[in-house]
Amino acid sequence: MSWGAQVESLYRTGSNSLGYELGAVYQASGWLAGEVGKWLSLSARLGWKKTQNIRGADPALSTPAATAATPLNAADKQGGTRVEMGPGINFLVPVFGGQRLSFEALFALYQSVDGPQLAPGVKFAAAWQWIF
Repeated sequence: MSWGAQVESLYRTGSNSLGYELGAVYQASGWLAGEVGKWLSLSARLGWKKTQNIRGADPALSTPAATAATPLNAADKQGGTRVEMGPGINFLVPVFGGQRLSFEALFALYQSVDGPQLAPGVKFAAAWQWIF
C-alpha cells in the first residue's frame, strides 16, 4: 500500500497588454494505491481545485452590451471550485528498468461556478514515468 498528497498553486503577478490577468489557481489532491501483483497496482485519487475570477477586463469585451449578449465574457464569472475523484491503474514494466505506465480517470463529485461555464466532463490522464 502506498499513498501521497500534493498541493499546488499558480499565482499570476502581472497583467497583459489588454489590461487583465487570469485568476489564481489552487489545487490539492491525495491518493492511495495498492499492489495487485508484481507489475500491477490500482489507485484512487481525490482532488480539489479553486480558480479565482479574472482581474481587469479586455475593454472590447467588458462593455455592458457585450457581457449581456455573451455572459461568458464577464470577468467576474470565470471562477469556481471543483472536487473530483477517480480510479487509476499502473503497470510497472521490469524490462524497461523501473519505468511504468499509468492511466487515470477523474469524475466530478461537486462543482460550484461563478457564472455560466461548461459542465464538467471526465478527465483522462496517461503517463509514462521513470522510477528511480
